[in-house]
Amino acid sequence: MKKNVLWFCVVLMLAFGMSSCSSGDDRVMGTGQTSPDVSDNNKDKVLTQDQAWQIVKEKILHNELDDISVYVSKEFVKPNTTIQANYHTYLSPGYTSWVFFIDDVPFGNWSHPCRYAYVNVENGKYDVFDGTWPPSSLEKDFKLLVQPPL
Repeated sequence: MKKNVLWFCVVLMLAFGMSSCSSGDDRVMGTGQTSPDVSDNNKDKVLTQDQAWQIVKEKILHNELDDISVYVSKEFVKPNTTIQANYHTYLSPGYTSWVFFIDDVPFGNWSHPCRYAYVNVENGKYDVFDGTWPPSSLEKDFKLLVQPPL
């Protein structure tokens, strides 16, 4: 009887230990969510940059574009990617996404309110996070979509 209980405990400990092992990914920090990478086989099933922009315009910005600047990532961003900014690091959600940087006080000096919107390339769902700094790679990795006149 004691041997059976002992073996049962050993099996439970092994099962618990194996389930908590790292998957070997290189996340800096994460939400625990994962989604498959967008492979060449899936590219025809994902949202285009223009489709993602329509979602942001209509559902996040409610077509109010007068006093903001909006930028979009030139490429998809993989799950849990770090986005460097002055004095801060932002982390993308656990899915492949288009990243929209929304400057709520264009031509203002930083730090001021801004937003990061992530649109899931597989299903169009999105997350929006408040920020205070633009991405360090704004000019290199993002393209300007909207800017109010000077």
